[in-house]
Amino acid sequence: MPQEYDFYTDRSPEATALRLTRSLPIATFVMKTSPKGALRFSFMSEPWLRMNALTAEQVQAEPLLPFERIHPDDQEAFWRIARKARHDCKPLHWEGRLQVHDQTLWCTMNAMPYRLQDGSIAWEGMLVDVSPRHQMERQLRASEQRWRKTLDHVPTPVLCAHLQHRIVPFFVNRAFLQAFGYTLADLLETGRWIQQAYPDPEYRAKARREWKALVNRLRDDPNAVEVQELRLVGHDGEARDLLVAGSMVEDMLLVSFTDLTERKRIEEIHQYRARHDVLTGLANRVVLTEVVADAIERQTPFALLFLDLDNFKQVNDRFGHSVGDRVLQGVAQRLEMAVRSGDVPIRVGGDELLVIARNIESRESAHGVARRLWRALQAPFAVEDRLLPITASIGVALYPRDGESLEKLMAYADSDMYRNKLAGTQARGRSGAELLTNPKMRGSP
Repeated sequence: MPQEYDFYTDRSPEATALRLTRSLPIATFVMKTSPKGALRFSFMSEPWLRMNALTAEQVQAEPLLPFERIHPDDQEAFWRIARKARHDCKPLHWEGRLQVHDQTLWCTMNAMPYRLQDGSIAWEGMLVDVSPRHQMERQLRASEQRWRKTLDHVPTPVLCAHLQHRIVPFFVNRAFLQAFGYTLADLLETGRWIQQAYPDPEYRAKARREWKALVNRLRDDPNAVEVQELRLVGHDGEARDLLVAGSMVEDMLLVSFTDLTERKRIEEIHQYRARHDVLTGLANRVVLTEVVADAIERQTPFALLFLDLDNFKQVNDRFGHSVGDRVLQGVAQRLEMAVRSGDVPIRVGGDELLVIARNIESRESAHGVARRLWRALQAPFAVEDRLLPITASIGVALYPRDGESLEKLMAYADSDMYRNKLAGTQARGRSGAELLTNPKMRGSP
C-alpha cells in the first residue's frame, strides 16, 4: 500500500501555497524578465490560461503571446506602464482591454516585482476580469446620458448639484443656459458666480441663508419639494424674479426655476394702478384712506389740504379735454416737486386734489405748506404753444382739531376751500374767462 501522509504537515509551505494557488479561481501568473528584457513564464493558473484562451505549451513557446491579447488601442499605454515598472522595479498596475478572439474583456493586472541575484526580475501577478463592472458603468453612463438628454428637452431651467459642505453644481440644461446665460463652468467657479448672480451684498447674504434653509428642509424630509422665491441676476446683468423648487433625488439636489419676472411686473402694474390715478400718477382714494387710517390709529397729527383748480372748467370748455388732461398732469408734477418729504399728494377726482401733510400740529404750519403749494402753481402752464393760467383755492383741516375721521376732515377742508375761493373771487371780481387772458392767482390761503 502507498504510504499515507498528511498534506499540510508533510509538505512545505511553498508547496501548500502553490497547491492553494492552483485550486483558487484566480488568474495568477509568475514570469521573469531578464536584464535584456527576455520573458519567460514559470507559472500560469488555469483561470489565467482560460482568460487568455491559451495553453501552457503555447505560452512557453511564445512568451509574448499573452501580451498580444491586449487590445490594439491599449498596447501603447500598457507597455509604457510596464517599462516604467520594470525600470523602477515597482509594482505594475494596469487596467485595460483584452481582445480574445471575438470577445473583449476589461481586466486589471497587478504584478509585484522581485529583483533576483542575476539581475532578472520575477513578477508575481494576478489578472482580474472587471468586465461586469465596466458593463455596469456603461449602463450607468447610458442612464445618465438619458436623463441628461431628458432634462435638456425640459423647457424649464434645471440645475443638478451634489451636496457636500456646499452646493456643487454638475449639470444645467439648455433652458437654464437660455434663461440665465451662465454655463456650468461659470457655476463651478462658485465664489465669482455668487458675486455676479447676487451683486447686492445684503441680498447675497439673504440668498445664502434661504438656500441653506431649503437644503436643510430637504435633508430633514428627502421626499418633500421645497419652494421659495428668489431674485437672481443673469449673465446679461438683468435681474429675474424666480420661483425656485428644490427636491432630493438620492444624493442629488434637483432645482427647477420658474421665471416670475413678467408676472411680477404685471402684478406691480395692477397694484400701482389700484393705488394711483391713471392720468396724473398721483396717489388715489385707496392711498388716502390708508394714510389717514394709519395716522389716526397712531394718533399722529397731520393736515389735510384740499385744492380746487378755480378756472380749470374754462380751460376744458375752451380748449378741449386733451388740453385739460395735459394741464392736470402739469399740476401733478408741480405738486410732487413742491410737497415736503413724506407728504402725499392725491387726486380724488376731476380737478380736486388733496395733500396729506404729515406731522402738522398748528394752523400756521399748515398755511405755510399751503402757500408753498400755491406758489408752485402760480406760473402759467405751457400746453400746445399756449400759456394757460390755472388758479387754485386751498382749504385746510387739522387732525384731530377739525375732525377725527376722514369724512369730517374732508368736509371741513372743503368748506375752508370754498370760503377761500369765495373770498378770492369777491376780492378780485373777475370771471374765469378774464383770468385766462390776464392770469392772477386767487384763493390765496
